Amino acid sequence: MDEATDVKNKLGQLTKKDSNSFLQKDLGDIVYEKKIPKDNFVNMHGSTLMVSVLVVINKKNVDKFKASYMNMLLEFYEQDYEKWQQRTKQILNAQHQGEGVSEEDA
Repeated sequence: MDEATDVKNKLGQLTKKDSNSFLQKDLGDIVYEKKIPKDNFVNMHGSTLMVSVLVVINKKNVDKFKASYMNMLLEFYEQDYEKWQQRTKQILNAQHQGEGVSEEDA
């Protein structure tokens, strides 16, 4: 039974890998096979402030996405602005404290 289950799981993984749908397909193969140019990515490794996001869009919706992306981004940043200010202040205070600068001087 265990062997049969293992074979079924492997077959399911292979089927997903070969699928045309990005909803089921492992996108790691596309990214790591260097089919996507490096300049489409920013290295976020080790960052506590940024995160990498891979956006996959159907070719039919690329223009729609481009038209709405900036508005979505601005909306997000408007909602997150206060939190961003708090995070930035905490980081700067931590850096200044490490340098022996008081909070008032910072």
